[in-house]
Amino acid sequence: MTRVLLVDDETDLADLMASQLTRAGFEVRCADALLSAEAANLETKFDVLVTDLHLPDGDGVDVARSLKIPICLALTGSSVEADAKRLISEGFAMVLVKPVTSARLVAAIHDAVAAAAARPIG
Repeated sequence: MTRVLLVDDETDLADLMASQLTRAGFEVRCADALLSAEAANLETKFDVLVTDLHLPDGDGVDVARSLKIPICLALTGSSVEADAKRLISEGFAMVLVKPVTSARLVAAIHDAVAAAAARPIG
């Protein structure tokens, strides 16, 4: 089962997304900030990070750099092309603009996992 860490300070939205991802077959843990994400990462080895860009104690890039989870997807409330290019250059597999449907989020995670599995090792 794919383990997903979902980091978003909008807890109602995070809970809704987590519920939808769980129904889709993922094991999901939520965090509301960089520090709580770091604590969760010490307890569980996650396969995928889905993080909001704007957090109270950092941003999504800080989270990805700190946690070193192999597959990272970003959630953002704006569709600024420069942000998307920066995130992709930072190693994010995808950038999703909120609000994102559960079907789109599930498909994005599946696509990112499949793409990572298809990459040659080394």
